[in-house]
Amino acid sequence: MDRTTYLSELFYSIQGEGVTRGKPSVFARFAHCNLMCGGHNADLVKRGKATWWCDSETVWRSGEKVTVDDVIRKLKDMGEYQNIQDGITNLILTGGEPTMPSTAEFLLGLVMNFDYYAFIEIETNGTLLNSFAEDLLGRVDQINCSPKLANSGMPRSQRINEKAIEYINELDNSWFKFVVSSDEDWEEIKEDYLPLIDREKIILMPAVDNFDDVQEAFKKIWLLGQQEHLLITNRDHIVAWNRVTGV
Repeated sequence: MDRTTYLSELFYSIQGEGVTRGKPSVFARFAHCNLMCGGHNADLVKRGKATWWCDSETVWRSGEKVTVDDVIRKLKDMGEYQNIQDGITNLILTGGEPTMPSTAEFLLGLVMNFDYYAFIEIETNGTLLNSFAEDLLGRVDQINCSPKLANSGMPRSQRINEKAIEYINELDNSWFKFVVSSDEDWEEIKEDYLPLIDREKIILMPAVDNFDDVQEAFKKIWLLGQQEHLLITNRDHIVAWNRVTGV
């Protein structure tokens, strides 16, 4: 019986964040997550318990049931399957949380359909470690791990899995992207995460979701990165389109 999972959206765009920022990419977003950063419909933000909201929540909370063959067919219909095979377009597996066991098992089947030149990224919150997740993380070309801070509104017990973070850090192709709202967030990163990950793998990104605030937010990240000698990234899709998903 074919594995199935729930695909929330599949679209071609440009990677707007991180070390492959600017690369033509297909985003395959899968449903469901084990965290709810900012709360349902940003209720934690509204109550002052978080400074940012998971801007893809409204997308990944639902999805279309698909098989691996369905996803491949959709990529071919988009005209991007061969581009991925040839390394022209990256494939980005995101969510939700793609390392949840049922999704990770599905994605293991999906990545087997791509050849050597394909470049596959995965975006994960770094809180789950299971046999399917370990196998999947070992097969992709780049791991974009986004560990959560207190500014997400999530309790520490849910957002920090030290064993999972250390496992991901040991993989040569992993990066750790932190959503930062203030200098205090960097102090939290130093205390909670620097004992677990390599400093040179850290990337700071502003907690911003609209064009009006992006310049000031990125300026703060720029100064912090300059001060601490860290990599930084903006959110280029917001700069270009003033939208957080689907562009």
